[in-house]
Amino acid sequence: MQDEPKIGLALSSGAARGFAHVGVLKVLEEENIPVHYIAGSSMGALVGALYAVGLPLKIIEGLIVSLDRRHWLDWQFSKLGVISGKKIEEIIKLLTKDQNFEDLKIPLAVTATNLQTGELVVFDRGSLAPAVRASISVPGIFPPVNFEGKILVDGGVLCRVPVEEVRNMGADAVIAVDVGLYIKEAVLNNIFDVVTQCIDIMGRELMKFKVTEAEVLIRPEVSSINLTDFHKAQECISAGEKAARDVILNIKTLLKGRSHIA
Repeated sequence: MQDEPKIGLALSSGAARGFAHVGVLKVLEEENIPVHYIAGSSMGALVGALYAVGLPLKIIEGLIVSLDRRHWLDWQFSKLGVISGKKIEEIIKLLTKDQNFEDLKIPLAVTATNLQTGELVVFDRGSLAPAVRASISVPGIFPPVNFEGKILVDGGVLCRVPVEEVRNMGADAVIAVDVGLYIKEAVLNNIFDVVTQCIDIMGRELMKFKVTEAEVLIRPEVSSINLTDFHKAQECISAGEKAARDVILNIKTLLKGRSHIA
């Protein structure tokens, strides 16, 4: 009898749209779908870290829905970024209990972009919080993070959906969640909207072929949600739930026979 495949979950970048990852995780849990590995970029790294550390999804959902910008926005208006990111790193440390990757309940990989070399950096060991902080550091908004001798920015710059990265961890089959695929006339109200939309467009082009390498691809319908609509967290979570339920039979088939499902 063939063993069930080891499932890897690849969680995309996508700013506020990335809250849809929580909805996907809720459905996977409800349907008893095992997740053996997680790789995340930017918001996918943050959600993945909270889940991998063992926080219950009800708590993660509650934190996200009640998120107040005053809790994590620390304006600094320096030459390198307009938000220092110190508050958000302290929040990440608190929620993840300042754990190392080696301590996590589910193996996790987090992507970041080396601003000096232009190379993708994948973290899967050592201190968790600064790696996640680097992965969510949208260039121009947050200053680059100096970590382990590298100058790092948002992982979504080079790798919006880390399909290859989670497969390299040992996954036999990959479920990819992509929240940044939709092309629309974005509402650009501020510098954050402009920068995140640029990264989304660039990431879309870089990943449009790689993302199809996943055995199951989940695309929550979040086209009406702007990348900075953090107040629409519940709407994003619901979209993730619906998208996951739409493909749940495919995922169960995958578990039975590791069939490739596009």
